[in-house]
Amino acid sequence: MTEQGRVAPPRIALFDCNLGMGESGLGARGPADAQEACAILDRYGIAEALVYDIQDVETGRFDGSGRLAAFCDGSSRPHPSVPMAPPETGEQPATETWLDSLAAAGVRAVRAFPDWHHFDFLSYCLGPALEALQRRRMPVLVTYFSPDHGGFFSHRPNWDHIARTATAFPDLPIVVLQTGMLQSRNWLPLMRACPNVRCDMTFMNFGLVELVCRRLGPERLVFGTGFPYVDASITVTGPHYADIPERAARRIAGDNLRALLSEVR
Repeated sequence: MTEQGRVAPPRIALFDCNLGMGESGLGARGPADAQEACAILDRYGIAEALVYDIQDVETGRFDGSGRLAAFCDGSSRPHPSVPMAPPETGEQPATETWLDSLAAAGVRAVRAFPDWHHFDFLSYCLGPALEALQRRRMPVLVTYFSPDHGGFFSHRPNWDHIARTATAFPDLPIVVLQTGMLQSRNWLPLMRACPNVRCDMTFMNFGLVELVCRRLGPERLVFGTGFPYVDASITVTGPHYADIPERAARRIAGDNLRALLSEVR
């Protein structure tokens, strides 16, 4: 109990799956270096974060610039992740060469932005890359939201594409980011049908976390803030105050993501 007589939240180590670094051209600003990132994480009570370079995403840059590596070298708390493009466009090295370079740089997750980068999250676009990622058990974090495409609750992920890809690559860990209750009639059946799909809980409220834990289990959710496009002070409350057992809260807060990254080959 706290001094005010309220029950204290469980002591859990948050691991943010979705934190952007650098300056945005759309009015948001992520941390410029690891020191600033750690100050932001401390402000919101977050232990670690899976980080991406905002400028890489907003400008469609896939060449693996050294900005993110230098950023993450400044602390053990931020972990790098990079965007992917269809192999046929030649915007990245050959798939195996690319993945070897990611492994050497300590990158254990990639991101797909199908709407922002104008490709379909399907085999005809990404097949060779998805096959290689599946062999390595490297998670793909899929985001259909972008700040210039309307509000947080107005965008609509392409659930059909996600379902078809998850079915075609059943051992590929897929995490769908920045969805929420308005899409639950799609993603709840999809996650039932596709055990390799998980969602973050950025826009989950009104008992949705509790519902997922009852129906599918807490292992199907990961914690993410969406910072700097989303106010992290809102999203950090979920794992702490959802009406779920502390063990489930710990899994959602960070243990599920840690487990995914530990399984990368």
